[in-house]
Amino acid sequence: MKLIMILSYFEAAPKSGVSVRIFEMAKNLVLLGNKVFLIAPGNDNNQVRINNLHIIKFKSPRYLKPLFIIYYLLKLGQRIIKEKQIEIIISAHLWSLLPALILKIGYSKKLVLDEHNVEFLRAIRMKSLKRLLFSFILEKGFANLSDSILTVSLLDKKALNNLGIQPNKIHIIPNGADTQKFHPNIDASSIRRKYNAESDPLVIFMGKLDYKPNIEALELLFQKILPNVLQQVPCCKFLVVGMNPPAHLNHKSVLYTDYVKDVAKYIAAADVAIAPILSGSGTRLKILEYMATGKPVISTRLGAEGIVIENGKNIILADDMNEFASQVIKLILDSNLRKQIGKNARELIMKKYDWRSIVEILDREVLKSF
Repeated sequence: MKLIMILSYFEAAPKSGVSVRIFEMAKNLVLLGNKVFLIAPGNDNNQVRINNLHIIKFKSPRYLKPLFIIYYLLKLGQRIIKEKQIEIIISAHLWSLLPALILKIGYSKKLVLDEHNVEFLRAIRMKSLKRLLFSFILEKGFANLSDSILTVSLLDKKALNNLGIQPNKIHIIPNGADTQKFHPNIDASSIRRKYNAESDPLVIFMGKLDYKPNIEALELLFQKILPNVLQQVPCCKFLVVGMNPPAHLNHKSVLYTDYVKDVAKYIAAADVAIAPILSGSGTRLKILEYMATGKPVISTRLGAEGIVIENGKNIILADDMNEFASQVIKLILDSNLRKQIGKNARELIMKKYDWRSIVEILDREVLKSF
């Protein structure tokens, strides 16, 4: 059993893709026999214990939030290291790296940096100069001080290699899905009744809706995809699941849910899942969860980046939005095609992208090597 401390800049509650990866990693490391202390911001200062998973939360103020988060990660991390025999520190994102490095150097601990995205690459695609400068400094100047670095795909590993990070330090630990939570046999009839869509075709898109790549995807949905689909399938409805829906994008055929606790039921309620993503980096958890639930997915190539897929077999790829809409229509009208692609998608997730198997690789090939 290893004693592991995870420092997270983001909440431990799995409300977004980054939080899901952090929580699933912590949960499955415990299932593999380790003891994990996860320090993260939250709505209160309570400590939660789930078997050998200890979640230590702290409230951060609205103003100067980044500085206070770094301060609390450092302060609480120091306390846990002194009280427990911590062997390994995991910085659960690039934004947690500075306090993690201070603790690594101060207490001579092993440090693993989990790169959810290659942040400088994401900043370039999102055209964010401020994010680009900060992430470049951290990734170029400090990431190499970690003992190991995790990336979610071979593409991200190559990007970090090009930045000058030592290749022997980089391990590919992909994103995944909880295949027991997300599966094809979920009863979602209550969701269809709730939105008065018992017999209507239902297309789902989900994500944090104030995040730039998801806002761009929604704009494409409203401007390009929805009008074309409704011309051919006027009864189709679009279920948009996620926090902070934009007030300026509305249509009678679009159903906003805001934050929901059990996204699996909402995915299960849909006939088709979409990811018209044009920016960002890493791999999209939404696509893996769609596929784990046995849903046919239509995505841009960038949206499906980093996932080992076969176009036309377990996913459909389309970068042109007119073609994207045509593929949505095709799947709505062809139930056999929907079932076959969804079945193949589920098989891929079971084989390559189950969280338990992924974290087993992390435990065996990275953590146990220290």
